[in-house]
Amino acid sequence: MAAYGISARAQRQIVLASVPVAALAIAILASSSAMAGEAELQGSYPSFLSRVTIEVPLFTLHTPHDEWFNDNNRGALAEIALGRHMAISAGSFMNSYKRNTTFAGFSWLPINFEFSHVTIDMGGMIAADLNGGYKGFNGMDPFLGAVLIKFGSHFDDPRFETLNRMGVGITVIPANPNGGSTAINLSLRYRLGG
Repeated sequence: MAAYGISARAQRQIVLASVPVAALAIAILASSSAMAGEAELQGSYPSFLSRVTIEVPLFTLHTPHDEWFNDNNRGALAEIALGRHMAISAGSFMNSYKRNTTFAGFSWLPINFEFSHVTIDMGGMIAADLNGGYKGFNGMDPFLGAVLIKFGSHFDDPRFETLNRMGVGITVIPANPNGGSTAINLSLRYRLGG
């Protein structure tokens, strides 16, 4: 029986769509004191804006079968660092199936390297597809997963502040196990605060 004119199937979809959002909120709240302590110890975030990064996709390559997919994934996302290794993010983009996708997610980047003035952070992201942009193409619907690699720079000289805020991101979205292609996206990143 449908409640409030909503079919049982639609009710199940609403419940399933709310699970990742609730899980994300619980994860953030459960570990907020640890993250606050980590950020306090690091002292690397002098302001809220220094925690916010905007990321814009530049190009996507699909392997195999690049010709079957959209390589121009226009959109943007905003990321808020919760600490050195964790962040939440949300954004919207035109996906590889030429459908708009709005998502919210949590990333963890536990692998970190620094060579001279280059920083490399690697890890993963789990997100919720909030508007069904991958519906019918994603066996884990409404969840999305990706491997993240982020390149940045670190110069102590204040003349390089703008360069310190810029970076490049590589996002790898694995292929559906039932067929499909792995998407490798290149993006430009810019941190709003110094």
